Amino acid sequence: MPKGCKVCRSDNVKEIDKAIIEGETLQSIADKYHFHISTISRHKSHIASKINTYSALVDAQEGGTVLQRIDDLLQRANNLLDKAEDSGDVKTALIAIREVRGTLELLGKASGQLAPEKILVHVEPVLNTLIMILKQEIQDSETLNRISERINTIDI
Repeated sequence: MPKGCKVCRSDNVKEIDKAIIEGETLQSIADKYHFHISTISRHKSHIASKINTYSALVDAQEGGTVLQRIDDLLQRANNLLDKAEDSGDVKTALIAIREVRGTLELLGKASGQLAPEKILVHVEPVLNTLIMILKQEIQDSETLNRISERINTIDI
């Protein structure tokens, strides 16, 4: 446990770890436990071994890895698509195509070949711009220094 990790020192660390392992979104975890999403994201790397252990447990219980199960689902969806196309059932074929697409997307995310849906914005340039604007607008140096110090304490 790194000394500086706020989550590791939190009273809710077990609940947060469980939520991460179970796949809850980092944003919902951050909101629920009143942390910044980047803090939760950094903490996620601290529990990588727990995630691997959990994945192995799920694999053992469910008979195969998650990727294998997604691949099996993809094969079934492709088989249904083939049957729908062979029978000339356009409506069912379109539904099967949608399922194949969704399964491929799931496989891409699970394997890491597709980027996550949420793109994290680097906050530091925004804070620097904010400080620049404040410097232009606030003439009182004492007030400006107080605000700058408060901004610099924000956990990014």
